[in-house]
Amino acid sequence: MDTLIRLNIQVGGRSFPVKVEESEVDELKIIEKKINENLNEFMVKYPGYDRIDLTIMAFLSLIFELNKDRFGKTTSILEDRLQEIASMLNSSL
Repeated sequence: MDTLIRLNIQVGGRSFPVKVEESEVDELKIIEKKINENLNEFMVKYPGYDRIDLTIMAFLSLIFELNKDRFGKTTSILEDRLQEIASMLNSSL
């Protein structure tokens, strides 16, 4: 079991304290970078929007992307398993 580490991540120029396991620090830094990249992109695309709205949009974009990746992996595993079952059924006929 990893030890919890307290870090501050920067999102949109604001600092937020988080606690993560030591093994998750690198992943958190990647997420922090991606959120800020999304935020900067939205700031350029939607210059009249409130910064908080843009930050929420950046988070939603990342969440959607992560869920899409997870769903795709789950679907791929399911498709592989169904193919195995179909092959077993075909060979038994």
